[in-house]
Amino acid sequence: MRPWVNLTHVGNVHALVAQGDYIWAATDGGVIRWDIARDTYEKYNSSDGLHRNTVTGIAIDGDGNLWFGTEDPGESTRLLYGLPAVSKFDGQTWTTYGSVTEAVEAEYEAIRGTVNENDLWMVDSQGKVWVVFSLGVQAFDGTVWTTYEPPNALVEQDATALAVDASGRVWVASQFAYGQTGGVSVFDGEDWLQFRTEDGLISPFVNDIATDGEGKTWFATNRGVSCFYDDRWANYGTADGLASEMVHKVVVDPTGRVWIAADGGVSVLDGEQWRTFTVADGLSTELVHAIAFDAAGTAWFGGWDGAIDSFDGEEWASYVTEDELPGYSVNAMTVDRQGRVWLGTSGPDPIVYDGNDRETRPGGETLSTGIIYAMASDSVGNIWFHTSQGTSRLSAEDGSWVTYDTLMEAVEENYEAVLGTIGRTRMWTIDDADGVWVGSSRYDGQAWVSYQDEAALGQTDVTAVAIDEDGRVWFGTRDSGLLVLDGDTWSGYDQQNSSLTDNWIKDILIDGENRVWVATPTGLNVVTGRWWQVFTSEAGLINDNVLSLALDNEGRVWVGTKGGVSRFDGENWYNYAILDVEDIAVDNDGNVWIGTLFDGLLIHVSERE
Repeated sequence: MRPWVNLTHVGNVHALVAQGDYIWAATDGGVIRWDIARDTYEKYNSSDGLHRNTVTGIAIDGDGNLWFGTEDPGESTRLLYGLPAVSKFDGQTWTTYGSVTEAVEAEYEAIRGTVNENDLWMVDSQGKVWVVFSLGVQAFDGTVWTTYEPPNALVEQDATALAVDASGRVWVASQFAYGQTGGVSVFDGEDWLQFRTEDGLISPFVNDIATDGEGKTWFATNRGVSCFYDDRWANYGTADGLASEMVHKVVVDPTGRVWIAADGGVSVLDGEQWRTFTVADGLSTELVHAIAFDAAGTAWFGGWDGAIDSFDGEEWASYVTEDELPGYSVNAMTVDRQGRVWLGTSGPDPIVYDGNDRETRPGGETLSTGIIYAMASDSVGNIWFHTSQGTSRLSAEDGSWVTYDTLMEAVEENYEAVLGTIGRTRMWTIDDADGVWVGSSRYDGQAWVSYQDEAALGQTDVTAVAIDEDGRVWFGTRDSGLLVLDGDTWSGYDQQNSSLTDNWIKDILIDGENRVWVATPTGLNVVTGRWWQVFTSEAGLINDNVLSLALDNEGRVWVGTKGGVSRFDGENWYNYAILDVEDIAVDNDGNVWIGTLFDGLLIHVSERE
């Protein structure tokens, strides 16, 4: 059994490529390989060796290896030295390089034999490999890189597409990301020539470039399609038959026909006329982002919501990949009294896992507009969701939903059930005297007592609450460090009077030895009595920005950070490249469930299974 399992939301299809009987699809949820002959598919994601699950491009090199360009969501996809990372798959083994340039240098001979047009790199007629980066483009000849930047070479810095025509000229589309300027540049090996809208280009924002066998160069833009031929420009829009002016991809098929993928479907230039295909013709979606052709000349289309369709000129076929999650992120989790694991995702409907069985519970309007911050399971079996729109309860009795305006209102009306909360939750904390803490306020079944006006707390926001074995209440704050209430006595720890690494506390965990683990943006702190211990990346932690903490059934501490997950067994750290952790839960079998912001759900399977 594999130690890790990764469940994802397929999302959109960004690229397609044919390889024998296989169609490979780059999606927001990893890579999908369809076996057309058997009508089966296999998914590859971060648990298999892929760098990230958001995949934007695919290339096949001269040795038959597949290369996948990945994207770090939330960050620029064009870094100073190219895309963030690329992963190579040789059919058995995955290898990841930190950037496209690093990959090109390491495996130049194989890459210069690339057999398909792709968004990772472009190989010119002389065998040079061209890549884009934030300041322009670079070309590698096997020994040195040559950089081309504006204004002498390119129109603008941010290069968006590359192509080489039948004459060996290199075309580059570039734009200024924060302005209204852009265009295309062409290089004949010695000189650069630039074209903008005033020269005839239909739009400064070019998404893709393709060249045909007649010497024409085609440009997909956000305002239609441009064609450059014999020093003249021709432009096409919806009035000419295009599916939409927002064109994402332009591809020339084996017979020389020009196809475009657009927001309104796909269009093909057959002779002098554009013909458009939509959902009414057989497409699964009209938001199409990718086009590819197999050896038989069949056209393949990929687009919104994981749609993959094929068209052989007469018949359409659709290929549906089952979604394991309704949304990209898993924001919160809880384990109920039956041992089932509940997930709150960026999709509107919660999911419950019972062994190998998965069931989606309709959230409807209750969860459709709110971001889920925390979840809990009470003694009655109700499942609780704390969102940006309030607090909602899914009834264990009849599956109905009740929404409360505030978390405190929810506790008041469900006090007895809340007292029996299963495990830790970020929603509330239960003390030994049957008090329910919500932030700096405590409810005893009769009335609320607020400690917000205490001099120790002041007006700072409480971000985490934990209660140790001695009954002391530990408060984490946004800017005042740690505050401790021991009976009626307050004490505090901050960067001025202790070894605390940061005054912003993200999470607090009490382990089986009554040690207090404190997560901050600049390190992990452990308090044992009066002794402090600090863990940072220099001491073995994978990343200093700690977001969440959990304790597994073996007493090991799991640490979720911005840059990965660490596990501490009391002596050694073990690190895993799982980024942007939102929540961590441990089920009754000891499996560790890790929800992430962009890479779905990862499960570390217990060694006992």
